[in-house]
Amino acid sequence: MNYQLILGTHIHRALASIVKLLNNSLFVNSGYLLGIMLLGSIGGVFFWGLSARLYSPNDVGLATAILSISQLLSGIAGLGLGIGLVRFLTSSADPQEMLNNTLTLIVLSTILVGVLYLLGIKFWTPTLNFLSQGLMIAIGFIGFLVITSLASQYQAVFIAYRESRYAFWQVTLTNISRIMLVIVFISAGAQGIVAAVAVGMIFAIGISQTRFLPIVIKGYRLRPRLSINVFKSLMPYSFANHVADFLYRAPVLITPPLVLELLGAKFSAHVYIAWMLGSLITSPGQALAGAAFAEGSNTPDNLRQILIRSTRYGVGVTVLLAAIVGIGSPWALELFGKSYSTGIVALFRLFAIASPFMVVNMIYFTALRVLNKIGELILLSASSAVITLAITYFGIQHIGLESIGLGWMVAQVLITLVASRHYFLNRFNLNKKNKGIAITKTSADTLQK
Repeated sequence: MNYQLILGTHIHRALASIVKLLNNSLFVNSGYLLGIMLLGSIGGVFFWGLSARLYSPNDVGLATAILSISQLLSGIAGLGLGIGLVRFLTSSADPQEMLNNTLTLIVLSTILVGVLYLLGIKFWTPTLNFLSQGLMIAIGFIGFLVITSLASQYQAVFIAYRESRYAFWQVTLTNISRIMLVIVFISAGAQGIVAAVAVGMIFAIGISQTRFLPIVIKGYRLRPRLSINVFKSLMPYSFANHVADFLYRAPVLITPPLVLELLGAKFSAHVYIAWMLGSLITSPGQALAGAAFAEGSNTPDNLRQILIRSTRYGVGVTVLLAAIVGIGSPWALELFGKSYSTGIVALFRLFAIASPFMVVNMIYFTALRVLNKIGELILLSASSAVITLAITYFGIQHIGLESIGLGWMVAQVLITLVASRHYFLNRFNLNKKNKGIAITKTSADTLQK
């Protein structure tokens, strides 16, 4: 038997498989999206690890609460338009007009949401009342909200055109800048940490606006626009998906400020760090889900094959990462200090256990978005939020921070049971008469008109 020939054949097949994957736009874009999420997570580890060493636990806790609130408010103000851009921008007859309308509305809605939050801050988060104590502080906070909102919209444009490499560079610039600046702003305390993030995002957005966007959308120019016709076509799909996305992410955004009010700034920082590290585990799955949405939106007839490939690779990698990180969590958390390595190991391990289920759910949600089954998407997202926050609220005084991880794990497992039922029933075996595809094609035609 010619073992060299057999070995050569296997090597040739392996190389051919790798080349095939590299030529598959699903995996190319998911690779960039994975890079974005890994870079964001790893950059976050270094950023918060450095912050934990340079700043007091109270400053870190206040900063994490401000950033969580900012993400929550910018998410509300975003109205789901980022999802709408991914779904419809490339099929629009005038993508510049659609994008300019979207960015204008985002800025206006973010300012409105920020003002309303500051007016009622004594009721929402009394500990952060200092954000409304001075005009310049209030303006700076609202400006930070606007920056946060715009950053996500620019990334949505790059993903829509399957040019995720530019989103990758945007995130890279943000992370490098904030890690350097957190040292510079050390004398400003918690506000210095927030300022480092803000300036880093401003720099990255500036590069995206002047260098990347004109390449993706030929000759693009930023101009304020407000057109009712654009929003009539974009808003129904965008807002419905926005509600679902907001509900699903609500526990991640709400628990740090909730813990801030119930237990104090130190424990709020613990929760924020645990969520951030948990997102590192699910990064491959999130990347594949994002790429699957872009691919499925452009080629809905291939949705089933896209889902199968995404689920297979996403869950496999996530299980491996969850095992490695879950076992090594005490040593990984040492980067942030002794209090973190002893205070949130159990919480972090619960997030690790829930991560494979979360990946299945995200890919299932992708299918629901492409098929326009938004009612089910909202119902499942709301169920996840209610279960997680209810177990957290009623359990935190009895079992501590672990109640957050327990609530999240229970919610993810229950949603996976629903998703698995549809996978087994071959629900996504699509054809030209599929109702969801017909709806999305009609929406695209409307936008083109």
